[in-house]
Amino acid sequence: MPKTSFVIRTFNEEKHLGNLLGAIAAQDYDDYEVVIVDSGSSDTTLEIARKFKARIVQIESKDFTFGHSLNVGVEAATGEYIICASAHVLPLGKDWIRSMIEPFADEKVAMVYGRQVGSPTSKYSEKRDFERLFGESEFDSRVFLEYANNANSAIRKALWQKHQFDPTLPGLEDLEWAKHMTGEGYVVRYAPRAAVYHIHEEKWHQVLNRYRREAVAAQHMQLPHPPQARIEFPWLVKMLLGDLLSALPVLTPALFEEILRFRYYQWKGTRLGWYGNPDLKVQAERYKLYYAPLTYKVLITAPYFQLALDDYRDFFATHGIELIVPTVNERMEEADLLPLMKDVDGILCGDDRITARVLDQAPKLKAIVKWGTGIDSIDKEAAKARGITVRNTPNAFTEPVADTVMSYILCFARNTIGLDRLMHQGGWEKQLNPALHECTLGIIGMGNIGQALARRAQAFGMRVIATDIVPKSFPNMVPLDELLAEADFVSVNCDLNPTSEHLMNAERFAKMKPTAYFLNAARGPIMDETALIEALQNKTIAGAGLDVFEHEPLPVDSPLRAMDNVILSPHNSNAGSLAWKRVHENSLRSLFEELSK
Repeated sequence: MPKTSFVIRTFNEEKHLGNLLGAIAAQDYDDYEVVIVDSGSSDTTLEIARKFKARIVQIESKDFTFGHSLNVGVEAATGEYIICASAHVLPLGKDWIRSMIEPFADEKVAMVYGRQVGSPTSKYSEKRDFERLFGESEFDSRVFLEYANNANSAIRKALWQKHQFDPTLPGLEDLEWAKHMTGEGYVVRYAPRAAVYHIHEEKWHQVLNRYRREAVAAQHMQLPHPPQARIEFPWLVKMLLGDLLSALPVLTPALFEEILRFRYYQWKGTRLGWYGNPDLKVQAERYKLYYAPLTYKVLITAPYFQLALDDYRDFFATHGIELIVPTVNERMEEADLLPLMKDVDGILCGDDRITARVLDQAPKLKAIVKWGTGIDSIDKEAAKARGITVRNTPNAFTEPVADTVMSYILCFARNTIGLDRLMHQGGWEKQLNPALHECTLGIIGMGNIGQALARRAQAFGMRVIATDIVPKSFPNMVPLDELLAEADFVSVNCDLNPTSEHLMNAERFAKMKPTAYFLNAARGPIMDETALIEALQNKTIAGAGLDVFEHEPLPVDSPLRAMDNVILSPHNSNAGSLAWKRVHENSLRSLFEELSK
């Protein structure tokens, strides 16, 4: 059983957690364990924790409070001493752990808190606050402290078992615990050698909300004033003047603005929290207290994401995002989108027709996030001209799309579907069909999906030839006309753009072998669908495997639906549980990154 346990709260801390856990592993003290209490990370936080063999305890984001998460972590911990650390701190020395727990040799010490130093990316004013609050001299306190912080502190687990952290407070749970322990006759020791960089990389609304939370907690604790900031206007003026005078040797317009903003939002947040509703119910208002009270409106039109929407409602709630979720039948056209755009800050879209007219109706729009890869239905130039960011998930569906195309090839080569139909009709007919190693696959577009398809086909022994408008290192690159003349299967795997629209037209279908099959799991308009239907009806080609169409959903009266030599699927080749989950989470990350800029 380790002597010391770390309890670290996390929520999307992939940027910093690895640095902290690596620094802990490099300490001159190894009698410890790490307990991660995670409240719903959607990035790689948990993968990083597992890499360092940390124990992970998960709680629902809707249940999060600082006190609750710490209590869960301490309960799971086995150490005699508990070090509570923020996921975004970094120790300054290798003696950090030892410096934190050595004071417990004095049985009167209930809590130790270490020094905090601003990081290179910290706001100038916050660095000054750290210097004011965390000096260089060690001391003990038997009275209630103005500042003791669970970003860098340690407690005795035996005392926690007598008095846990208050789970109802929206902050300052460390001060409440210290206040209780000093009231019981224990001391709180400040240990400046146990120093960390505290890396706050907050947006301005997050600064405001942090001080708002702490002021709300101070009111609930009936403190005489908030612990770090004050509510009086003269205090704001004093802090501004002090910062500006201190910064004079290095003052720039950008630093001047940063100082003004930080002190203003610190003061405003403190006032909002202090003068807020005294009967505020912390549990009922949890999201507003722990996450900035934003009012983003996001339009969700991606049909695949709509299917999983309930799994991510906590994410939207905790990030202050109001949802607009219309009924979508595959995609939304320009006319469908126009009445929805007025107050929208972001769009998580599918293959919707986002035109310049649509963007003109969206004066607040900051970001368009495409669920998936293809962004051909978005007027990118119009978005750029209006300062609207367009993001997607590159290489999102490579594996499932390549699998789908390969399944078409297998079914056609071995006539799997035809034989199945005959058997179900009572037949028993032998047929001679080619093996794949006898066949040639022609791939139009050797991007990620084209290359993945080539690997699959080569594993079956197929000869693979390819063409692309961009030079590729693939050894069997040939001109398009040569590919069409030689291939037994022609698969289009290119993007839809002005050079590829109707790339496969009547002239090019005529260049294919009459025994060849056409395959499209890329974009419908890459083929002239009318020309394809005529080629199939006239037996110019042997058949087609189609996952995409010029008009989606495919009309019920389309001749393609009545053809036995055509395999159809409803734009479903991207379906893969892991691929979808990755796209869901990357889309959400991209959306919030852009909205919070």
